[in-house]
Amino acid sequence: MNQAVRVGRVFGIDIKLDWSWFLILMLVAWSLATGFFPAEYAFDKATYWILGTSAAILLFVSVLLHELSHSIVAKMHKIKVESITLFFFGGVAGVSPGAKFNPKTEFKMAAAGPAFSLGLGAFFFVLTLLNLPLLSNTHCIASTVSDS
Repeated sequence: MNQAVRVGRVFGIDIKLDWSWFLILMLVAWSLATGFFPAEYAFDKATYWILGTSAAILLFVSVLLHELSHSIVAKMHKIKVESITLFFFGGVAGVSPGAKFNPKTEFKMAAAGPAFSLGLGAFFFVLTLLNLPLLSNTHCIASTVSDS
């Protein structure tokens, strides 16, 4: 029995969320809002929860982009991808029954997700190296301390 909820469609692929996704979203948001963010930043509780929920959603956006990478490569090789379902710890792309894979195509599909994730990680790593004031932890703490 599939209890996934359809939330949209991207590139002709249904995007679904399994019930377990909602559980991990709440756990990640709670963990960040009550542990990590209060230890690192001096904000009010509502801001911690907004940051925690936003970060949890962005985590799943990165998982969705990872899965979309697999799916786009599959579609480029004429393999019909019907859906992507996000679960507790990741996602899975559902291809049409009877799809034929050869080793070269399967390797490209398998490599696309990690390649995208590495590229995304490299992009954000470069952003941290730029030390932009908007993203700087010390800027947030310094401005809060100077306001007191």
